[in-house]
Amino acid sequence: EKSVSEKWYDQRGWQKLLHFEPGLFGKLTGQVDSPQFYLSAERTLQTEMEGLIQKLKADVTVPEVQSTWCLFPARVSYLKKRSPNLNWPKVACPKFQKYEEALRGQSLSLVFSSYYLNNPSSAFGHTFLRINKFPSAEGKRYELLDYGINFAANQDSTNPLVYTFNGLFGGFEGRFSSIPYYYKVREYANAEKRDLWEYELNFDEKDVKYFIEHIWELGPNYIDYWYLTENCSYHMLSILEVLKPELNLLARLKFDVIPTDTVMVVWSEPGLVKGFYFRPSIRTEFLKRYEKLTQIERSAFLHIIRDRKIPDLSEFSPQQQANILDAGMDWVDSEFAQQVQEPNSPESKFKAEILTARSKVNFVTDTLIVTPPVDGEPHLSHASRRWGLGYLHTAESGNFGLFNYRFALHDFLDPQLGYPSYAEILFLDFGFSYSDRTKKLESERVGLFEVISLSPWTEVYRRWSWRLYVGSDRFRNQNCDFCHGFQVSYGAGVSKTWDAFPQLTGYLGMRFTGIGFYSAEPNARAELQAGPNLLLRFNWSRSFQTTVEGLWKDNFKERNRYQREWTIGTQLSGNDQNFGTRLVLKDYGFDKYVGLQWIGYH
Repeated sequence: EKSVSEKWYDQRGWQKLLHFEPGLFGKLTGQVDSPQFYLSAERTLQTEMEGLIQKLKADVTVPEVQSTWCLFPARVSYLKKRSPNLNWPKVACPKFQKYEEALRGQSLSLVFSSYYLNNPSSAFGHTFLRINKFPSAEGKRYELLDYGINFAANQDSTNPLVYTFNGLFGGFEGRFSSIPYYYKVREYANAEKRDLWEYELNFDEKDVKYFIEHIWELGPNYIDYWYLTENCSYHMLSILEVLKPELNLLARLKFDVIPTDTVMVVWSEPGLVKGFYFRPSIRTEFLKRYEKLTQIERSAFLHIIRDRKIPDLSEFSPQQQANILDAGMDWVDSEFAQQVQEPNSPESKFKAEILTARSKVNFVTDTLIVTPPVDGEPHLSHASRRWGLGYLHTAESGNFGLFNYRFALHDFLDPQLGYPSYAEILFLDFGFSYSDRTKKLESERVGLFEVISLSPWTEVYRRWSWRLYVGSDRFRNQNCDFCHGFQVSYGAGVSKTWDAFPQLTGYLGMRFTGIGFYSAEPNARAELQAGPNLLLRFNWSRSFQTTVEGLWKDNFKERNRYQREWTIGTQLSGNDQNFGTRLVLKDYGFDKYVGLQWIGYH
């Protein structure tokens, strides 16, 4: 018995198995918040080891639902591996054995689900692990029969304020779940139209067995979910360290954990990733199929989706009919992923009509091959945090030194590689300036968050683009050059891309802004502004971007009612994407400025 417990609690594998990590002052603390996960009141690595051994000796004949042998199979395996010559009793755990048999597999993959702007909790993407099942007797792999292991917040409120507060301050219980992979594909790739990137990891069958044992231990328990820190991505890495304690992945994360950072940490670990695979969403598959249609085939397809009925296709060849109807089925699945699951819904009946028409066409369509988007690999993205150091000159106020720091994630001037070309997502973006005249350090910007979604308006997808910003800024206008105010800004409009010039995206819409000034200047007061907003984005290459933005504002005052702003920004980044040079020119009508910054990502 002495040989069982002697100093094994000091090993890193035991620490990781119990999810003990350094706290604020460096002390190792258990991160699992369910009281039943730990076996001792002291909650130290030593007392947990001693408590486990005592309970194992006492629980040999205890019923399965209460038996330590059945509740903590990974800890039992940990002890058995270090003392294989002991005469270990055989304890039956039928429920766990059934669970283990259902999930049993040969390897693991890390899956990244791409950005989803319609859900704040998924705006930065999502990561989970997948157990890769053994091939069939014929040697074929059926990925949809794999199991996904997910960690997510157990949300008990739909109120956006409550959701935000609980998400930021650990108010939700985070729980692990094991779900058939086809459910995850249906949720992400179909319902939410998110592409999946699958990274096969260098773990073998024994590692998978230990992984399943550990997930069983975690299943009934919870960990407080922190949206910025202890989130889905953090705990995917914490489990990988359980399987291979020699890994040091968590130490390479920043305080705030972004899913793409997790992917990059895993990708950069030597020997950990065997390869990566791209699983397109149903929307990506549809767009690929639509892209292959001829103009006359597109015309017939558009009649189908707009009239919601099958036109006479007898003038088309069997191959053309197949192309049109195949695109129609993909469009219905893409647009109505939830509704087509309901047997009596109009969308389900419409899909059945298309299927019936397709069954009458004697033509076998070739397998659709969708290649990964060019420069879309998330593991090659620039790091989420960014700093900037530079110089600003204004005609009216002189020269300033500039400093900027952003916690996450990506704007339109950042290197494009690995990020969606249509989206800008900023979180906690801080800017400061130092004036050579006043010798004061001023806050230029405290951006809480900004989201811009430029969904192109096409003949198939007629959707509004939108933008939202919440933060505190320094305002320059005719009445006040050093005013600071808190603003909420929202805009909506139409975006467009052109086949002849795909590097260009244009947006035109209306923007509404409410500002509450809190500066001491007498002219500072609350304002409501509204006016048209033009945005042009030129994506010259993965490392060279330019934006042109025009904003016309009516502040609804008698004096100086109308204002206009023009901004031109461009950034040239290095091939390694770690650094860039950004130039910004602004024209306020009454003042002009030029800013030059050296940008770094980390």
